[in-house]
Amino acid sequence: MNQVASAEATTDLIEKIKKFDKLKKAKDIFKNADDMFDAINKNPTLTQFQKNQLRDQIMYVRQNHARLGYSLNDLMAAVGTGAYNQIVGRTPINKEQAEKLGITDQVQDIFEKYGREAVLRPDGTVGAISPTGTQLLGDMFRGGASMFGAGPISAFLTGGKGFNIKAPEFGFGDLPPNLSGYFGEVPAYSGAIDMSKGIGAFMQPTGNVAGASKALAFAPMRDARAGRTPETTTQQGDGSGDGGGGTTSSTFAYVPFARPVAYNYMGGPEQMYLGGGFTQDGVPIGPFRAADGGIANFKGYGY
Repeated sequence: MNQVASAEATTDLIEKIKKFDKLKKAKDIFKNADDMFDAINKNPTLTQFQKNQLRDQIMYVRQNHARLGYSLNDLMAAVGTGAYNQIVGRTPINKEQAEKLGITDQVQDIFEKYGREAVLRPDGTVGAISPTGTQLLGDMFRGGASMFGAGPISAFLTGGKGFNIKAPEFGFGDLPPNLSGYFGEVPAYSGAIDMSKGIGAFMQPTGNVAGASKALAFAPMRDARAGRTPETTTQQGDGSGDGGGGTTSSTFAYVPFARPVAYNYMGGPEQMYLGGGFTQDGVPIGPFRAADGGIANFKGYGY
């Protein structure tokens, strides 16, 4: 991970979030939103899947802000705040930070169990950073292999050797050096994430921005139930003089956010997140494309 590029992009993101509070004209807010996504898109800490979802959120706000109950400024700031917190949630905890927070043992447990970086969640718990495709396959293999253990089936399949279900070796020495001291001296990198703050590293939205964040979180479910703004069509009369004309409302809607679909691999709580698509009367009709990264939420497995 390029710490310098991430620090620069995160600093830029913070400036764009703050700027929404000062803007009055819609065109200026939209322009700042475009600049904000540019900062999001340049941040190497975020996955492409996360960037795609944040882009869809911005587009959703542009098209639906008038009916969400909050100002365009607050809604765009809420998207930016969510992006910032996703960056925090993918920033690895290094040795000095772990020691300061008193979570060294928890972090090392993550290293041993998953063989990759440990990160902090907003509730203060420690988990593994979300996996790449290759790491995901490794997690699934180890989960399956642990079911067989050292029993007769594993002995038969491996010629008596059994499955190797250990994660790759990983430790604090595999993390990049801590550049926080350097970042503190450079204004352009002042927004670098400092995980030694613990949950204080996350942005805590207040007031209308907090409300806008909740409105955005529930918007996809509400739209899926009721449909987006009804599309009214007029039926032409048949000319018989008995009225004939009428209107019907179509609940044709687009859902821009990820939709969780439960899958069960080896008895685990996996969920596969699909990309946005169209619904008719609340029923998905496509195209709900599989998002980059595929399975993206394994809360029961620590990340």
